Amino acid sequence: MNLHLLLKRVVYSLIASLLLITEGSAIAHNSIAFGSKGNVLDNSSRILNEHSRTSTVSNISTQIEFVPPPSDGSPDQTRGAGARDERRCPQDVAIRSIPSSTSAGLSALVPPDNYGLTYMEHPIFWVYLPQTSAQRGIISLREEGGRPHAQLAFDLPAMDSIIGVQLPETLPPLESGKNYQWAIVLVCGSAPRPSDPVVTAWIRREPGTLPNANSLNPVEQANWYSQHGIWYDALTALAQSRQSSPEDVRLTRLWINFLSQPQVNMEAIANAPLFPLILP
Repeated sequence: MNLHLLLKRVVYSLIASLLLITEGSAIAHNSIAFGSKGNVLDNSSRILNEHSRTSTVSNISTQIEFVPPPSDGSPDQTRGAGARDERRCPQDVAIRSIPSSTSAGLSALVPPDNYGLTYMEHPIFWVYLPQTSAQRGIISLREEGGRPHAQLAFDLPAMDSIIGVQLPETLPPLESGKNYQWAIVLVCGSAPRPSDPVVTAWIRREPGTLPNANSLNPVEQANWYSQHGIWYDALTALAQSRQSSPEDVRLTRLWINFLSQPQVNMEAIANAPLFPLILP
């Protein structure tokens, strides 16, 4: 073998070694990056699998029937404030032509008698919020006799949506066996005014708990609450189940059917998007 050929092979060998080192570094780097993402994906898959175990049932029903409870213990006056189509800020009349899920005004998600039960000490209050320029809302509670219980301000989303407002656990819990009137006000200007749109409804905390809660997924919980007339807890379980799996068309259909049944009568707002939970 002549010297020229030998030098040529040495050069080729060096080049090949450099390429292997470079590729090896790139592969190792990509493997580390992918491994990191892989852990995230594994965790996400685990969480999603847990949600699918806890949020849906294998043969999910298309209907959860709400059974209204007896009227014993309900307040004498349960009518809500104002007509639904009037519950808008005056300056929002111009934006009513903007496409939205419904033409309804501010509406409480409660049955037609404007009254519902809960087992929760700090329940979640659900309302339909029309598209509005208002940036702040106020939720207030008072006992049936008029004694104030709580009043809190919270930020409003810009889009029309169904929102849930939860009472913070720092507030006194609702007392068992008591009726409370709650109200949500849209603050149309820089400060609250008597003419601001308001929606009111009633809630009563009942003694009791959900049996076998740990063995029931949210849809099953919603079904149990519905069969026993516990409105607020049924609605919350179903809403949170849908929020955890927003792409699940079965849960969407279940939600729409639940709100559209005659004893609930909220078909007009059933298709409105769900906004994440609001904590004042």
